[in-house]
Amino acid sequence: MAVDAERTQSRAYTVLARRYRPRQFDEVVGQEAIARTLKGAIEANRVGHAYLFAGPRGVGKTTMARILAKALNCVKGPTTQPCDECDNCRAIATGDDIDVLEIDGASNRGIDEVRELRQNAYYRPTRSRFKIYIIDEVHMLTREAFNALLKILEEPPAHVKFIFATTDPQKIPPTILSRCQRYDFGGIPPELMRRKLEEILQNEQVHYEPEALHTIVRRAAGSMRDALSLLDQVLSASGGRLTAEQVHRLLGTINDEQLANLVDMMAAGDAAGLLAAADRLFLSGVRAEEVVAQLVEYFRELAAVAIAGENAPLVYVSESLRPRLVEQTKNWNLHTILAATDILIEARTRLRTSQLGRAVIELTLLRLSRLQEIAAIDDLLATLQPEESGSATSVRGQRAPSTAPSSTTAEPSRRSAGRSGAKKNSSLNDPPAGQTARPTAPIPTTAAELLDVLGGDLAPIMRAALTAAAITHDGSLLRVQVPSALVTAQRAKELEAAIQERLGDACAVRVELAERTGFGGTPPQELRQRAQEDPYVQQLISRFGARIVRVDPLEERTQPTAREE
Repeated sequence: MAVDAERTQSRAYTVLARRYRPRQFDEVVGQEAIARTLKGAIEANRVGHAYLFAGPRGVGKTTMARILAKALNCVKGPTTQPCDECDNCRAIATGDDIDVLEIDGASNRGIDEVRELRQNAYYRPTRSRFKIYIIDEVHMLTREAFNALLKILEEPPAHVKFIFATTDPQKIPPTILSRCQRYDFGGIPPELMRRKLEEILQNEQVHYEPEALHTIVRRAAGSMRDALSLLDQVLSASGGRLTAEQVHRLLGTINDEQLANLVDMMAAGDAAGLLAAADRLFLSGVRAEEVVAQLVEYFRELAAVAIAGENAPLVYVSESLRPRLVEQTKNWNLHTILAATDILIEARTRLRTSQLGRAVIELTLLRLSRLQEIAAIDDLLATLQPEESGSATSVRGQRAPSTAPSSTTAEPSRRSAGRSGAKKNSSLNDPPAGQTARPTAPIPTTAAELLDVLGGDLAPIMRAALTAAAITHDGSLLRVQVPSALVTAQRAKELEAAIQERLGDACAVRVELAERTGFGGTPPQELRQRAQEDPYVQQLISRFGARIVRVDPLEERTQPTAREE
């Protein structure tokens, strides 16, 4: 890219963000679709009177507004390629044009400022084709200011154009939004940002390491202005050569290899190694919040590889690290990756208010080193098997003791397992593949008999519901009332079909939802005794050290109150 005289011969240093600010629509990186639309509007003479440019900071909103203003007021225009040589173009580029006014919405947010703007807008431009108002951070205007602005947006003079820019469009009243053409600017893709930075470094005649650029791009998080500001910062101390070590030292970050080593030590449970690594990092000047942010990004990449395989798109780590990520997924499943991310996000929140950054990081690393010892709750529930005694030989699929409905420490876990069982598309009690259905069963008259009839792989939540069911039989109809707090209408229909299948033509079956099922009179002592005899509860007590805190009849509460300790 050729560098013009203004960019190379200026005596006073101009920061890169201003020196390499785009001057044409085609130079705006990452916003090609918006540029094409605006150019099409100019060529078709369909330029609106009000535009809203919304998007994150540093992605080209104000730059695009200036280019649009130049395109409309260039002496050769309106044109899609402003000349950048006429007085109008030069004055707009520097923000000095008397007919193109740039206003900061944060510091000119009151009704008086907007009233003055509205009064001046009716006067024709001094020397240009249009009078253009560019209002940055327009969402900062007060409600009264928006109301004052609304009138001129409804009936604008033909010579006036408004271009609003904002990072928070949700705060703009709908009455304003409906009168603007809205364009949403996205973050700059990493690859496009990297190419732009390479181009600038070549023009500046600076040698660089690819990892150094990668680190700057990652830290910029989609903002081209942030990337240029960071590049300016590190170039001031580069001595004509940009290295990854310089970038990491100035930004307080660590390299990808160090990140990968930390994750390997977590997987190995090497707590001592993690503490030693943390000590070295802090002595080298690494910032605590940067370590946490980089680890969150790293686990994002690890999750992508765990889900999509070795060809998963990488955003935050270099391609050279891909084989290492693939290898690490052998030790990290998706459950532990997500758990690690939650722990890191929690640590990041604590760092914002804590003065003990080092302690927060070290304790977080220690927690992460123990993740491999924690099994997923689904796996734990699958291993729960009650001791074989009497007719209860399995938690899933066999009948429970004939007890009054109760809520104990086991119930939250039963709900978790119940949700898993609820995802099945087949009947509640389909026979296993290769087996025939059971013969027609006798008509049950109690909940225990009904559970015997169904048997099979019955979800725990459904077993609990049937245990609490009220059953009546009048000779031709078996009526089963189950608690509505445990069973949905759809599941009730499935249950009805399953029971009818087992009973055949012996009688008709109707499963109904009921708020109360008639067991409210059971003495508390008896409820507690029955809960203690429940094999599912016994397994929770023996495996996890749980204890029964309180037992509530199911029909006497509307939401879970049991607790686990």
